[in-house]
Amino acid sequence: MLVTDYFKQAVKQLSTVAIVLVLGGCASGVNMLPSLTETTVLSNQQGVVVAKVINASAYPLPFNQLTIAPKNLNESDKIKPERLQAIDTPLTKSTVFAAPVNAGSYSLFSLRTFYTRGDYWFSRFAPADAKFGTFEVKPGQVTDLGTIIYYPKPDKDQYLHTLVRVAENDSGKTLKDYFPYYQYQPEQLLAWNKDERDEERQNYFISIAQNPITYNEKYLAPDNSIYFVGKLGVIVKRTADGEWLIDAVDTNSDLTSIAQNQAGDAIVAGNEGRVFIKRADDEQWQDVSVTTNHDIERVVIQDNGDLDIIARQETKLIVYRTNINQPNWQIIASYSTVGGWRDADGNKQVVVSKDTKKTTNKKPKARRIVNATIEQVNDQHFIEIVTQSLNSNYVFAEGDKVTFTYAPNTWQARLTEDEQPISAVLNAGATKLGIKYAGFWSWDGRPDYFRLDNNSQEWIEINTHVKSCKQGTELKGNNCTGGDKPAKASKKTFNFTSVPWFYSDLEAVALVSFSDFNFWTGQSKRETKFVTTSDGGKNWQITDYELPNKYCTDLIAEAKDYMLLSCKGVSSDFYESYDQGQTWQHVREQESF
Repeated sequence: MLVTDYFKQAVKQLSTVAIVLVLGGCASGVNMLPSLTETTVLSNQQGVVVAKVINASAYPLPFNQLTIAPKNLNESDKIKPERLQAIDTPLTKSTVFAAPVNAGSYSLFSLRTFYTRGDYWFSRFAPADAKFGTFEVKPGQVTDLGTIIYYPKPDKDQYLHTLVRVAENDSGKTLKDYFPYYQYQPEQLLAWNKDERDEERQNYFISIAQNPITYNEKYLAPDNSIYFVGKLGVIVKRTADGEWLIDAVDTNSDLTSIAQNQAGDAIVAGNEGRVFIKRADDEQWQDVSVTTNHDIERVVIQDNGDLDIIARQETKLIVYRTNINQPNWQIIASYSTVGGWRDADGNKQVVVSKDTKKTTNKKPKARRIVNATIEQVNDQHFIEIVTQSLNSNYVFAEGDKVTFTYAPNTWQARLTEDEQPISAVLNAGATKLGIKYAGFWSWDGRPDYFRLDNNSQEWIEINTHVKSCKQGTELKGNNCTGGDKPAKASKKTFNFTSVPWFYSDLEAVALVSFSDFNFWTGQSKRETKFVTTSDGGKNWQITDYELPNKYCTDLIAEAKDYMLLSCKGVSSDFYESYDQGQTWQHVREQESF
């Protein structure tokens, strides 16, 4: 599979009784605090604690529990840690906490991820140490803990769970953005107690930012540079001549999309409405963000130079447009799960079927928009929107899909009823890879893969198996010859671990996984191998090429004249190969800090 199903790998099955015991144990050891709401009334001995937590790891589930320990915790068995619970916001890798807390002196005890789904659960725990600092809670006042970052620091074959705190430039911003109804005195805002470790924390944060172990987006620019954008506002760039550069914008929110035009002007955007522009003749990023209640799904540079962003709210998508030289965002289209598509003036678009041309009058119920993706297949532009019930757990982002074609200049959308020949198009070195995801009636539930023939511009299906013969026989076509009698070659199916890399129209190298399931033991053995093809993926052969690092398995198919291997999810290391994967050079290394 091209995308790892983290949820299936991470969860463990428990009986219903066991889940009750686990949940009961969690609640009995701590005081579970209710989140701040518009109806919250503080007692005379309570203040408010607010914090934002950013998950800078590759783990898909955000932290949703923050536990603080009172100074007098060990004085009595009746004194328990206080546990804040994240507010219910769309999944953005960062979580927000605010709750009434009894007055006193506290320290951070831990962050925790804990989710249940039916008979499955997932839990991850990150403790804080004594160096993290202390803070005070006073009656009627707010204590803003700023931003707390979780980073799994690579250490040989294991991770060191690392927490670091970052002071906000705009104190109280989290409270203003997420709890605007709560009235407080800004001049009485409390924070962490002063100590002598602020410079040490800042240096550690800088080291974390410069060594991202994962990214949300990789992008091939017109000048053949490759951008990697992700956590903490950091942008890693591999230039066309092989130089590695690091850049950053003024945000700790996740970056999700980047684009660059022929002139070298760039736009990058992400969660919490953050958008930044850098012109080719300027070294500084200009902040042109929209409001916090947006998550930017995609940025697009149109042929005429206009900039578009697709911004997601809970039940709505908004397409904004501006000119790069005079940024001033204007709505040009919007989509809601109730009102459908509307134009720049707010008038409802008549969304019709491609074939029947009948107006769609069905009015759906309000649903949460999980994500929106855009694809260009040949000359057609598609936007796929995934929605789920508002009553669903947003963390497990499954839902229903609806696909529209649209005109890039006007965003006039049309509903598609016929099946798309290709669901997604990805860079694959010297060509493009097309993916057709398995439908409901698929026999094996596996996607189909296609390569784009650069001459005919047609999609040619790629096989996902290798043929093999017994020792002493030779493979010819589909048969094995040289033995007592001709025999049909056996097939061994594989999954692509990342996009195959084509170094010509027909020649490619791919990193794949083979799985052997033992019916009697119920155990499965997984093996990763390099395979090659010289006929466009019709036939594949297993090689004896080896990975430079057994944990690095993400081929960057945006590279064209060389192979680039990322250690995404493990470290910030990259490797390059100029002989199709036979030998590797270590070109970007995780720092030791």
